[in-house]
Amino acid sequence: MLSSSLVFSIGTDNLFYATYSTPQTLGSSEPYKTQDESAQWTSALAMPTLKGLEKATAQAFAATQNPADGSIYLVLAVTTDSDLADGDSRLFVTPPLLNNVTEINWPSFGSNWVERPRPKDLQGSKIPIDELFFGTPGANGNGGSG
Repeated sequence: MLSSSLVFSIGTDNLFYATYSTPQTLGSSEPYKTQDESAQWTSALAMPTLKGLEKATAQAFAATQNPADGSIYLVLAVTTDSDLADGDSRLFVTPPLLNNVTEINWPSFGSNWVERPRPKDLQGSKIPIDELFFGTPGANGNGGSG
């Protein structure tokens, strides 16, 4: 399976980006032989594109990869408040993404995000998120993730 190089980041403009390489395959008998200097790097804005989020900024993100099939999962906290550090956060996740940059429609990536609802007992509360983690169920001893 040919995998792709992906780098996720929050830019100096406080927006979430996916930067990916599209290596140029050399004419060779070795499949997928590439040269590092031939890789073409592209950066794509990857913010959620829901109504009301036009001026949203990224607060935190996490990424993980399934070792069995290579699929990638992302989680992103955004705010529409001007106060990035203490702004009320909204949480978004992606469905499994293929680790193949040619299979992801980067210009419309923002439509992949799914907003996670806030628990009923926290609705109406201002909740800033500044750090996110992925975990394995049960890995920390209580059946949940960190």
